[in-house]
Amino acid sequence: MSVETAAPVLRRVGLSRGGDVEVRDEGTGEPLLLMHGVGGGTDAWDIVFSALGQGRRLLAWNAPGYGGSTPFAVPDPTLDDYARAALDLLDALGLERANVLGHSMGGLIAARLASLWPRRVARLVLADCSSGHLGYDEQKRSQILSTRLTQDASDPWVYARARAPKLLSASASPELLEHASAMLARLRQPGFGQAARMVAGSDLFAFAGQIEAPTAVICGTEDGVTPEPLNQRIAQAIPGAKYRAIEGAGHWSFLEKPVQFAQAVEAHLNP
Repeated sequence: MSVETAAPVLRRVGLSRGGDVEVRDEGTGEPLLLMHGVGGGTDAWDIVFSALGQGRRLLAWNAPGYGGSTPFAVPDPTLDDYARAALDLLDALGLERANVLGHSMGGLIAARLASLWPRRVARLVLADCSSGHLGYDEQKRSQILSTRLTQDASDPWVYARARAPKLLSASASPELLEHASAMLARLRQPGFGQAARMVAGSDLFAFAGQIEAPTAVICGTEDGVTPEPLNQRIAQAIPGAKYRAIEGAGHWSFLEKPVQFAQAVEAHLNP
């Protein structure tokens, strides 16, 4: 499968609290906001963009500090800061209500957005979702954060090539591994560090019960980062949430199994 895609057109949207967020904005119809993980960006969605865009407006952000988006002014933004930035983006785009799809860290942010401002989220999809690391044991939490914060800024490919195989299944092709590495190599400080510290200090289970939007939780069966048991627990913690597995996919299930991923999302958005 080829992973070559045309370079998307991004635009910068000013937020009411200052700074800009970079957004890929395509299509018309019911809006769907796509929120990437800690190792991603707008380009994370390239392969599934057309499959998800039938009859709807797709909005893929670069979270604060990613791509051309302005980093937070404070060194240690909270999960609520990221959720409010997403809310500000909806406001700036004039969207009273949107479907929201978040992957990994993006799922954590999307879930918080839905819990704080329930009327703004129509339907919610959490893919290979991170629950945050606050509930992890201290050794595991520190090890994950240390690995991310010691990214070699002088050669981002060092971190990228070491990390990419962990985000895909063992059967992923060399082409997919290279594509994943290229995305990871685009990570920059301070945005990457801000996001990593936010995830380390967050706990989705503290507010999961407050989510009112109809929710689907999707996870690859070969996900070694936010594995199935964790995502099943997330689904159980959110009232009425439904769980669906993507067979044979690793953590970046949207990249590895784009057709199955898009089908799972569509099944929830168009019940």
